[in-house]
Amino acid sequence: MRVAALLLLLALVTAAGVAAVRATRPPQLRVVDARAQSIRSGDGALLGAVESGGPARLLWVRPLTLRAVSRPLRLRERFVSDFALSPDGGTLALGSGTHGRIEFVDLRRWRSLGSMRVPGARPSGYRGVFGLVWARERRLLALAGPPYMRAWPVVVDPVHRRVVHRSRLRGTPMRWQGAGDRLVILSTPEGDSPQPRARLLSYDAKGRLRRLHLGRIVAGSWRTGRGPWRTVEPGLAATARRAFVVAADGRLVAEVDLRRWRRAYHQVSEARSAWRRLGDLIEPVAHAKGPSKSAIRAAQVLPSGTIAVTGEDQETTRSGHDVKTTAYGVRLIDPASWTWRTVDQDAQDMTAAGGVLLARRWSCRCINALPSIGLRGYDTVGELRFTRFAHAGVIVLGAAGDHAYVAVSRNGARRIHVIDLDTGNTLRALRYRELRLLDPDR
Repeated sequence: MRVAALLLLLALVTAAGVAAVRATRPPQLRVVDARAQSIRSGDGALLGAVESGGPARLLWVRPLTLRAVSRPLRLRERFVSDFALSPDGGTLALGSGTHGRIEFVDLRRWRSLGSMRVPGARPSGYRGVFGLVWARERRLLALAGPPYMRAWPVVVDPVHRRVVHRSRLRGTPMRWQGAGDRLVILSTPEGDSPQPRARLLSYDAKGRLRRLHLGRIVAGSWRTGRGPWRTVEPGLAATARRAFVVAADGRLVAEVDLRRWRRAYHQVSEARSAWRRLGDLIEPVAHAKGPSKSAIRAAQVLPSGTIAVTGEDQETTRSGHDVKTTAYGVRLIDPASWTWRTVDQDAQDMTAAGGVLLARRWSCRCINALPSIGLRGYDTVGELRFTRFAHAGVIVLGAAGDHAYVAVSRNGARRIHVIDLDTGNTLRALRYRELRLLDPDR
């Protein structure tokens, strides 16, 4: 028996070696080089927003210096909560985070066109307009109501400044994303429900609202007895044709064909080399134990078609004290094989900048904050391109073309670094200012 066991182990080791030589990652993944999207003027200036010292202001700035090349255009709101660009690129619609209105800006003549009221849901007196999608020249989609509370989808005629259609949701939007000429919404039921299940909604320029129950995807907040509240937010990623809802455990994805409105579930397994599988036989994978307080996921489809997922978990002790935050890292899901692989174990947040994925942790002085990992850049197959700003607080202010703009805080000093997305090298280090670039594919 001992000889047979040794022979079996030798066979496994040999097979693992052959497989390791053949490949270290799934063959379906591919590197895609793509430029980061941005809103540009005719002479190449970038559109940014200053959100400090009163109402927000729009500015055209030079790509390498961020020097203003236009007068500031003052807005009605303090923050640019959401925005959408018209199909011809000439008009910008801006939603309010605290009021039920949309403001319009003529980018060519550089002037405000005024604003319009957008009546919607007003739970507890809160208001807002978000989820903007400029579906057609004369059709703008939005969610009317405060973010992460009850809201209604509306269709707006931006020319005559009026709401032409309104629907009422029986649920609470928790994720939303533009998908071509429609708005895709991930919602959870209102009221108390043990382990509530997600619903996916699609809203188009004709005011057609489609609903699809995702009975296998947990989403929402609930409480069992006197135990702690639990919150689960799956990741939502969409293209013009398909939407993907990634369960919090990362092992199940609901894929929805947005045109045929058909749903399919996919079990997602880890893409492991034979060496890794052999290691798991010898030392089984450990799983987290204990009650979870929350699991938050964010997802995005990369230019290669790969689905990137990140987020964080919070765990609490059985007594309900001592909350611990754990970074989910960054995983890439290959929809060709429905396998996933971890490319970063430490990140909580990511920004897709063309063909580069920028991973970091939240930069804040808040409860349960994790130490910074700086900024890490990966290509679309998850290979590390660069690591920058270790141990410093970093915030990605935007990306455009081949550049990313990163606010770096170190030893009480803050600078803006203009970095090359291919190498991570700093091209310019600028004096810090409150500015973020408006990315149409945010």
